[in-house]
Amino acid sequence: MPSEKSELRRRVRAARDAWSPEQRADASAGLCAAIVALRPVAGTVMSYVAFGSEADLSTINDAVLADGHRLLVPRVEGTEIVAVERVPGGETRRSSFGIEEPVGPAVDPAEIDLVLAPGVAFDRRGGRLGYGAGYYDGFLPKLPAGTPVIGVCFSVQVVDAVPVEEHDVRVDVVVSERGVEGGRPAGD
Repeated sequence: MPSEKSELRRRVRAARDAWSPEQRADASAGLCAAIVALRPVAGTVMSYVAFGSEADLSTINDAVLADGHRLLVPRVEGTEIVAVERVPGGETRRSSFGIEEPVGPAVDPAEIDLVLAPGVAFDRRGGRLGYGAGYYDGFLPKLPAGTPVIGVCFSVQVVDAVPVEEHDVRVDVVVSERGVEGGRPAGD
């Protein structure tokens, strides 16, 4: 299965990378609108800061802060990610991935009300394929039961099936610029 995952990562990243910056910007705007249309209710939102050709959620991130909610983003610490509060004008440092990560203490996952999770590929059953380090697969089980996890991506990243191993964590809903693309079936 590792080679199957590697091939899918390569194929989907190539398709996403082939989009022009304008296509990605338009699709990111559509994705943010689709997330807003879901009307997720949350006081503390864990989102992310896009890198490379990932979907840009800066519009959502700005809206979370403007609405007086708490915005958390992941920070890599060794082989794990932790959630750290992002505040306007707060101190950041560039990670090994080239992402500006906030400086500050890790936030207890029990405080998170909603997660917007990136990935390389998603399927319509909530299967998520990350970049291969297992950061989110290690982090998501730390959330309180029932915390909604929305997988966010471009439509080109939605595939028929993501190879899923026992340790892989599914997302509750998959959203692209086209709207809801799928999610975890009831009882999964």
